[in-house]
Amino acid sequence: MPSAVLTMLEDAAEGLDIASFTTAVHARLQPRPDGAWHMTWSNAGHPPPLLIPARAGTRQRRS
Repeated sequence: MPSAVLTMLEDAAEGLDIASFTTAVHARLQPRPDGAWHMTWSNAGHPPPLLIPARAGTRQRRS
């Protein structure tokens, strides 16, 4: 799960005892039986990413 991966990375970074700032987006794409795709994602450091579909307008989604 993307949120679990980012949580583990945050815990590891805190253990380094240095000042740091990072922006990260972790996404997992899975094909569906109907041929569509399902994306699970999590982000850290900045607002959510802007999604730009191939055949539609841009939109911003929250995780």
